[in-house]
Amino acid sequence: MTILSVIQSVASKVGIDPVPTSVFSDATRTAVELKETANECAAQIVRENDWNELLAVGEIEGDGLTTQFDLDALIPDFQRLTKNAELWTDNQTYGNLYHIDNINDWLQQENWSLGWTGGAWTLYGGSLYVRAGTNALTEDQTIRFGYISKNYARAASPANTPKDAFTADTDTFVLNERLLKLCMIWNWKSAHGQTYSQEFEDYQTALEQLRISDRTPSIIRSGRRVPPYWPMGFR
Repeated sequence: MTILSVIQSVASKVGIDPVPTSVFSDATRTAVELKETANECAAQIVRENDWNELLAVGEIEGDGLTTQFDLDALIPDFQRLTKNAELWTDNQTYGNLYHIDNINDWLQQENWSLGWTGGAWTLYGGSLYVRAGTNALTEDQTIRFGYISKNYARAASPANTPKDAFTADTDTFVLNERLLKLCMIWNWKSAHGQTYSQEFEDYQTALEQLRISDRTPSIIRSGRRVPPYWPMGFR
């Protein structure tokens, strides 16, 4: 189903008459609102879950110097790390790097450099920071991690070309089209002062059902690493 077909179905549900025969080449107010709503709702759905269809594996290679990495620049389709993100190194000494999620703890470790007794990472200011022991990743080290791609759309030509937005009537949605339709309906009604409580409930029900069916089995690991050593009295 194309995005035009989804939009036409939405239009018939929310009372838009006539139902548009094209949208992305149309500059009328209604067409502009419809395509903006389609892209906003698609982006909202992407944020709701670590969808399998958008899961990808990223890699960063060390150079012996760099500890700060701009993921948007290094990975063209990067949207965000997965919600349960872990970073793994091919160096068996560290395995999965320890995640420091508090910027104050990270800064404390940087100021007290002897505290780096293992690989660690954090994320702030749009950049990924990585330490392997007290140093940067060496040239023979690679870290790998799961991330969510921002390419929720596909172009019809060239066939199935990934896109980060709908820009043509013939584009398609990578994820569930019914969920996109339900999301668009309640958002459209909300924005236009219409009652939307039932439509919102329908969307939430469909969203939860798809989350459950999309969920992958939990990975059971043994021998998880302990966090880096902290200075006495510091926590």
